[in-house]
Amino acid sequence: MKKRSRKIYLLAFVLIVILVGYALISKNQRHSKTYMEQEREENFSEVKFSEKDISETKMQEIIEEENIINISDCSDEFMDNYFEEMEAFNEKLSKEDEKTQDEMKSNILIVISKEEPNSDDAIQIIKAPNNTYFLAYETKEQMEKAQEKLAKDDNILSVDNNVVYEISEDNEDFLEAEEIMEENIEVKMPEVSNDIKHNEEADINNDEEANNEEDYVEVQATYNSWGVQAMGLDSALTEANSRTSEEVIVAIIDTGCNLELLESKFSNKIKGYHDVTEGEEFLDEVGHGTHIAGTIAEATPKNVKIYPIKVSRSKKIYNTDIITGINYVVDNNIADVINMSFGGYSTSQSMYTAITAAKNKNIISVAAAGNDNVSTNCYPACYDNTISVSACTKALEKSSFSNYNDAVTFTAPGSNILSINGTSNGTSMATPHVVSAVAIYKSYNKNYTLENVIEALKANCIDLGDEGKDKNFG
Repeated sequence: MKKRSRKIYLLAFVLIVILVGYALISKNQRHSKTYMEQEREENFSEVKFSEKDISETKMQEIIEEENIINISDCSDEFMDNYFEEMEAFNEKLSKEDEKTQDEMKSNILIVISKEEPNSDDAIQIIKAPNNTYFLAYETKEQMEKAQEKLAKDDNILSVDNNVVYEISEDNEDFLEAEEIMEENIEVKMPEVSNDIKHNEEADINNDEEANNEEDYVEVQATYNSWGVQAMGLDSALTEANSRTSEEVIVAIIDTGCNLELLESKFSNKIKGYHDVTEGEEFLDEVGHGTHIAGTIAEATPKNVKIYPIKVSRSKKIYNTDIITGINYVVDNNIADVINMSFGGYSTSQSMYTAITAAKNKNIISVAAAGNDNVSTNCYPACYDNTISVSACTKALEKSSFSNYNDAVTFTAPGSNILSINGTSNGTSMATPHVVSAVAIYKSYNKNYTLENVIEALKANCIDLGDEGKDKNFG
């Protein structure tokens, strides 16, 4: 066998658990509630059937017909002013209490227009790339009045609310660095892969999946996340480490990262970092971004580096900060892959445009499908320019909390995932497993597009559920 053929066969190990199937969902499936259950119940029905949502076809038409993506043509001075204004705005907000911060963030409209919008009541207008403007108002009433007026302006292509997104995990607390030392969490470096053996006769109760350790048997793991071996990422990264590859960078748009902890466990993995929230120090007050970074660090070869982009200090992430994070990645040519482990139930022309601008530079976006055990489309995962990831258990069944719909591209391990700062559950935890697989493919060919990677992963995965594509597993 030729050496080249051997490498192609070895790539087949990259994804054993990312799937395709026609599994059906029972109509009486229980809704698995998340940590933000109360707030979700108050807002879910309203957002779910929002008449303001527009189709992806319409969003794509606006992008193509109006030629609104211009980030590559923006001058350095323009981009510097944009980032500086966002940093100053967020720095000012950081001095307020959380309630005031939320109110001020919520009183922002995101407008796409070929001309600067006319809004006399706006207390600040921040010019962003891609013909996008952030309009801040002092009160909700002023914002709603302006929104109604702007919607009637023929020069305005879209008006978005500054939607708040939630991080897609079902764990309230991550361990602090001191607790990690006390718990003696050990990160084991990659060794030769061992197969995970599943009990096919096991009757797994998804409602107890995080605590049920009796229905499957596995050999001694060499990784924190059981998903690394289950997906064959261990074999893939071992092969990738045996050859010289171009550097591949993964941007994690999230709550930041405990850089000291990550570096202590995986040296020379951090390429850089950026804080959209403009805090005094680059921290991870939530622990969510650190958990994701830990999974990617252990599941990727040495040529893959991590670049955390902090867009929130809490479990709430606002559209303006996400867009700014994506724009920072695109403008500075930082990454090849973006991890987005958050989601919400409203479409956004402005976010779709930012992700499309990233796609135009061959940056692949991967996002979490959501944790509400519903079939409603969750964004950005359900956009056609993004890979959508649902979650599965060690028994290779749908995680009880995982969303399911026609937009799901793949599934990956998301239940009971151990990382460098503790164990968590969620499609947030499934997403970095797929991101790692994408990064490994990019290691072989940096020119792989979103479509190339999806087809490659589909060709090298197990088909869970009934034959073909389904809502559970993609």
